[in-house]
Amino acid sequence: MRRRKEETVEREEKIKAVKNKEKRYDGQFFVAVKSTKIVCCPSCSSRTPLEKNMVFFDALEEALKNGYRPCKRCKLKIGGSKKWQTLLFCLK
Repeated sequence: MRRRKEETVEREEKIKAVKNKEKRYDGQFFVAVKSTKIVCCPSCSSRTPLEKNMVFFDALEEALKNGYRPCKRCKLKIGGSKKWQTLLFCLK
């Protein structure tokens, strides 16, 4: 039961970071949106997704492997479209 509580605290902290668009969390985790199948940085300027639609990944590669596509707004912050294209090509 203890582990479940730790996971909840971690999830709540991540949700708060996404809602506040905190740049200090960029690169530490990525937020994916179930309804749109998009993955973003926590500080993305796009509209904040509903909590029920948020899925968190520690690595961008994990999200891409799970079928999420890069957000067009924050892909430039992560390294530009060339990095995204390289990641997508390597994962195929």
